[in-house]
Amino acid sequence: MAGSGKEFVGNVVGSDNLKTEGRRQNEEGQGREAAGQIKDYVGGAVDRATGTIGAAVAGVTGNSQAKGMSTGERSG
Repeated sequence: MAGSGKEFVGNVVGSDNLKTEGRRQNEEGQGREAAGQIKDYVGGAVDRATGTIGAAVAGVTGNSQAKGMSTGERSG
């Protein structure tokens, strides 16, 4: 948000330095946001894979309680 504000004010007052600084901050923020989204996606994929593997192992071993827990089911 700070980058957008600087860029806006730079446009209003005609300050190229302020506009440039605002753009730079926006680009940095967008990069951090994209990296965070990738990290969340990968973490979710790992969690899903772990749950699937746990369910498969529980199914093979006949552990129905563990199978329910690895697929997100909760008793209670």
